[in-house]
Amino acid sequence: MVYLFVYGTLKRGFTNHYMLRGSRFISEAYVEGYTVPDKNIPVAVPAPEECRVYGELYMVDYRKLHRLDIFEQGYSRVETLATTITSSRKYRAYIYIIQRPATKCYYSYYTLLE
Repeated sequence: MVYLFVYGTLKRGFTNHYMLRGSRFISEAYVEGYTVPDKNIPVAVPAPEECRVYGELYMVDYRKLHRLDIFEQGYSRVETLATTITSSRKYRAYIYIIQRPATKCYYSYYTLLE
């Protein structure tokens, strides 16, 4: 089992959350050193350390992680530290990102267009 931080359509209430069915929700959380350049597109990129992206932390098995690797084709899966909102506990977790570094903070969350 591994920890996975999600910030886009894999979050609860979003279209692809079904892919995490059977995974254990840990907490709402954030990661530092990433930003979301456009809050309407679910993409996080490396950014200055003061930037944050908010999302959810899950425990997933390796089989599900492999399926998510296929689903998230075009994204890189990298390891980072996710901090829970409620307890400030830190977890080593994977996150899917695009390797296109930003020089500043943009958005700290993804939202749906309404």
